[in-house]
Amino acid sequence: RWTGELQPQDVKKEFDNADCFVLFSNTENAPVVISESLAAGVPIVSSNVGGIKEMMDTDCGILIAAGDENALVESLNYMLDHYQDYDSEHLREIAQQYSYESVGRQLTDLYRSICK
Repeated sequence: RWTGELQPQDVKKEFDNADCFVLFSNTENAPVVISESLAAGVPIVSSNVGGIKEMMDTDCGILIAAGDENALVESLNYMLDHYQDYDSEHLREIAQQYSYESVGRQLTDLYRSICK
């Protein structure tokens, strides 16, 4: 089902109703949708490109090689049977590192260390 462009509150509704999130991409940096999926407690199937592997570990979902359609199919089949095995609270805890408070604290600590 293709929804087209969504408003932020509608994106949240989609994540709340999702069993998993899929990002099959050839190039990314550190996509916000990964942290949004974690914040929603939704496991991820994603291409291992850019900074995604730094954003998630094996407790968060499955990383596959970019362009590997067979791995995508295998990972989706696995996720269909195992999405409920992922700990939603743990995923939400991981997402806290991307909160305004956490990022602000990290920047403040960095600035203070530089100014010493």
